[in-house]
Amino acid sequence: MSGNIAPLIQSFQQYAESFAEPGKELAFAHRLKLEHTMEVLDFAENIMAREKITDPRQIFTGQLTALFHDLARFRQYRQYRTFRDNAEFNHGHQAADMLEKEHWLDSVPADIREAVIAAVRIHNARELPDDLPAFALFPARLVRDADKLSIYHVVLDYFQHREAYQKDPAVSLELPETPEIDRALIARIRQGKSGDYRQLTSVNSFLINLFSWVYDLNFTASCRMAAEQNIYPQIRKLLPPDDELDELCCLACQHAENAVKKL
Repeated sequence: MSGNIAPLIQSFQQYAESFAEPGKELAFAHRLKLEHTMEVLDFAENIMAREKITDPRQIFTGQLTALFHDLARFRQYRQYRTFRDNAEFNHGHQAADMLEKEHWLDSVPADIREAVIAAVRIHNARELPDDLPAFALFPARLVRDADKLSIYHVVLDYFQHREAYQKDPAVSLELPETPEIDRALIARIRQGKSGDYRQLTSVNSFLINLFSWVYDLNFTASCRMAAEQNIYPQIRKLLPPDDELDELCCLACQHAENAVKKL
């Protein structure tokens, strides 16, 4: 029997809205995270449907992981006014601790609760650890894909329609808008590796690093959605003219298309 996600969605939305100051609407950054979370949940459900996953317990585990993956982001932004993790605040670890200590999942079967907490704890790691328990592997892979697809949408919408946004540097991790192109980062991505967020030095490097995410998509459905939404050519348009960036975009498109062709 599948769990009922609706009451937990309501609880999460009420929690997010509680960060609004008295008499005011939710701040832009907090509203962004609330909307992002609901989009991640939608992407996760879409991936599972396209992958023909029908086990109710597996679906519920995936839904819960998506819903709570960024639970700690609201406190993080209120306290630090940033979404950049550091040694003091890792939002994956913090969210998992909140789920353990604050009774969010008390109504959830123990084995599902354990899988969700384990997946949330490491969802933002550069790579999944080798010692990740097998029961947490599916929800971790699922939420990482859904998270990437949503972040693609958030970033593209922000940079394509900046005049409609409150300009908030949290979207691009407070990085400066400078013209340089990180050649070392391009070389890493061509090897199928991603950049370290702590080493990104500009908005351009932040955008370039998004190409690397295609190599870390776990499900064919995720690659198909990235291709359908024309993600990588849209990212390319946000960057300056450059032959190496043209090639990087082509490689990302080819990788996504090849993953779909293997069906």
